[in-house]
Amino acid sequence: MSTATIGSIYEGFLSPPPGYGEVPFYWWVGEPLTKERLEWQLEQLKDSHISGLQINYAHDDHGGNSYGLTFPSDPPLFSEEWWELFVWFAQKAASYGMTVSLSDYTLCTPGQGGYTDEIIRHHPDIAGAVLSYREWEYDGDREYKLPDNTISVTAYRLGVDNEPGSEVEVLQGLPFNRDEGTLIWRKPEGEWKLVAVFAEKNPCSIDVMHPQSGAKVVEYFFQRFEDRLAGIPGVRLGFFFSDELDFGIRGQLWNDRFQEEFIRSKGYDIVPEAAALFVDIGPRTSKIRMDYGDVMVALSEKHYFQPVYEWHQARGIIFGCDHGGRGKEVAEFGDYFRTQRWNQGPGCDQPALSCDLVKNKVASSIAHLNERPRTWLEGYHSSGWGTTTAELADATFRNFLSGHNLLSLHGLYYTTYGGWWEWAPPCNHFRMPYWQHMKSWLACTERLSYLLSQGVHACDVAVMYPVAAMEAGISGEASVETAFGVGEYLYRRGIDFDFIDFESLDKADLTGREIRVAGEAYRVLILPAMRALRYSTLIKALAFYEAGGIVIAVGPLPEASDRMGEADAEVDAKVQALFGLSGAHAAKLEGVHINRNAAGGASAVVRSYAETAAFIQGHFPGILFA
Repeated sequence: MSTATIGSIYEGFLSPPPGYGEVPFYWWVGEPLTKERLEWQLEQLKDSHISGLQINYAHDDHGGNSYGLTFPSDPPLFSEEWWELFVWFAQKAASYGMTVSLSDYTLCTPGQGGYTDEIIRHHPDIAGAVLSYREWEYDGDREYKLPDNTISVTAYRLGVDNEPGSEVEVLQGLPFNRDEGTLIWRKPEGEWKLVAVFAEKNPCSIDVMHPQSGAKVVEYFFQRFEDRLAGIPGVRLGFFFSDELDFGIRGQLWNDRFQEEFIRSKGYDIVPEAAALFVDIGPRTSKIRMDYGDVMVALSEKHYFQPVYEWHQARGIIFGCDHGGRGKEVAEFGDYFRTQRWNQGPGCDQPALSCDLVKNKVASSIAHLNERPRTWLEGYHSSGWGTTTAELADATFRNFLSGHNLLSLHGLYYTTYGGWWEWAPPCNHFRMPYWQHMKSWLACTERLSYLLSQGVHACDVAVMYPVAAMEAGISGEASVETAFGVGEYLYRRGIDFDFIDFESLDKADLTGREIRVAGEAYRVLILPAMRALRYSTLIKALAFYEAGGIVIAVGPLPEASDRMGEADAEVDAKVQALFGLSGAHAAKLEGVHINRNAAGGASAVVRSYAETAAFIQGHFPGILFA
């Protein structure tokens, strides 16, 4: 970094440019909204290092499909009177240097009366479908009525134990009458089980693989705000926030285009082998599952997540998020890491003054590896009215240290309705007796937000984000537990890390015994108990080892990939070359097994987090930070 660059950063630290102040959640709930009251509250908030106001609505406990309906607003939300008030408020806030926007909390989930219901009402074809299956023993040569919308039928000859692992023969793609939904099959000798895979439409859902899904969300939600504010001098949208995104449908998504897209992408037809998404049909099972996941996520990115991101990017708006699993549910939306990179500010909440390292590290790793400069911290709902500034400072500094740099205090109440209304208290702003003193602290967080948004994050360890293991259904939960557990263990001992996804690893360069991608330079790659992984991950891990890098397998070694599935001699050979032993031998190991090469590379198979840390520190004593 040049001296001039350092100097400009120092100047920015002293006096941050617009956009680095707090963006509180402003709850317009409880009592009628009036210009007089809103203007008085803006007066209390001005000159307080607040960049934007994120208007929020809360929900009741009844009336919706998933949870209670949005509390009624006065004026009614999105009525002409409400829009008139919003436009006036945006102008008034702009005069104080603040932007405004609306969170999609309570509004984005179908069946809750929000804009997604409007989309479905006007475009019913955009509703989603999910694959399911029915399994039964076939007891004779007879006509059998299949579930509606069956796409494929598979037969298994059962072994002596009548268990999936004992299946000795699989007959895929059995013929059936699609119009009548019947199967007529003369079974061979032996005991057979049939599996029918069928699509179930959910009319109250959004199909994120639909080519118009993202475009319609932009049209029915985000674009309306821009249209209302168009032509007003000095008024702009600065931030939008997506909170607990839910499409009303989960599982193995399906639509009429998927089969064709799958064939184009993978070179074979998934329909005859669709049973593999639910039951074990042999060694190809894990490949089919990973291939399905890859195509489903790619279509979701292309048609939903990326268009929403690009709309914000074109306007210089930061789009942030706090979604259901917050990265701990690695297969949320198919692949949490891949889908949430389409945020300018990937993020998470930290309730009650908490600092959940895994949530923070997933969000910040997505930001680092996709060159998103901001990571959005939603804090700290439900910490209570007794929350002090000292507690806020402690929690925020801990969360900033572990990856965040955009602060949204959850509590800014339009009203408490005489003490009768509160939503995950407290209000952290002008309702607190120490509000005037918080302005200095908010100036501090503004400077830190700016400073921590500059340059490139630097750490030495990359932990694979184990989506592939979950997709394949091979000890996926154990892999996730290991990934998060080893990360937390290392961090508590002063070894910083990022999670890394397979696509970031794919595009990385191997230079100077480092994995270099998006400005990051990792010296250690950890595979967390990944019995299944992408073949490209294994190839890159081996190339890194051969180039002098450090690769650590915590627990079992890979035995399946998206190349052929299980029982793949090529995968076994690559594992042997990388670790110096086979997966079968590794399973019998006690202690640490180390494999070294002439280039200075080393791999290790370890059984504990402590062994992982010791191996890293043994190679890089200077990896510890104060």
